[in-house]
Amino acid sequence: MPRFGLELIAVFVGGALGTLARWLVGLPFATAHPNVGFGAMVACNLIGSFLLGLSPIIEKPLLRLGVGTGFCGGFTTLSAVVLAIAPASASFPAVDPMMGFGLLVLAVAGGLVASWAGSCFVPRPGERAVEARARGAAEEHAAARTEAEA
Repeated sequence: MPRFGLELIAVFVGGALGTLARWLVGLPFATAHPNVGFGAMVACNLIGSFLLGLSPIIEKPLLRLGVGTGFCGGFTTLSAVVLAIAPASASFPAVDPMMGFGLLVLAVAGGLVASWAGSCFVPRPGERAVEARARGAAEEHAAARTEAEA
């Protein structure tokens, strides 16, 4: 199978799992007051943004694509937040306009902060090489000490 096909499958499967996870998180709040349900949705956006910031730590490209673009893309949703501040429709009741605006600001600004926070845990380019050299030097030092003591 061509590489593009595998990438497409990774994103599709990750997206389906992320969407299912978001639905499962929101399920207990489905019959609650709309503001509670939207709060759960914003929580999914913040968690998903944090995970997206962490995703570069995954070394396998297909897995990183499936988790980052797929799962996190399906788990987070800005469109539902925008619907929350839109006029009420038969299928999606609007919340108080100020509450909706607050959710939008929280989703966007909070998502940026959460993504940045997740990225703080990702080693920067070159850090892994430095750590590996330090680990190798420590092992060589320990081996030399053991030989000297023997």
